[in-house]
Amino acid sequence: MAILLREEGLLERTIKDAKTRRELATGVDADQLAYELIAVMDAATWAATDERREDDLRHAGRAVRTLLDRAKRQRAKR
Repeated sequence: MAILLREEGLLERTIKDAKTRRELATGVDADQLAYELIAVMDAATWAATDERREDDLRHAGRAVRTLLDRAKRQRAKR
């Protein structure tokens, strides 16, 4: 899934759309945020192949929420 998001640029476009709708700060670097989110999702994908890695999946979910919350807070500061 993360590979498709990266190759098609879907996540970058979604982030840019969210910036346009003012759901995220206009100063957010869409390419960097997409890279960070994809990196977290890639790690979660590898963790999902092992039944004993549920903690890794929880950490990945928390990391995604943290990245998006940070992007939203940047909007509030402006």
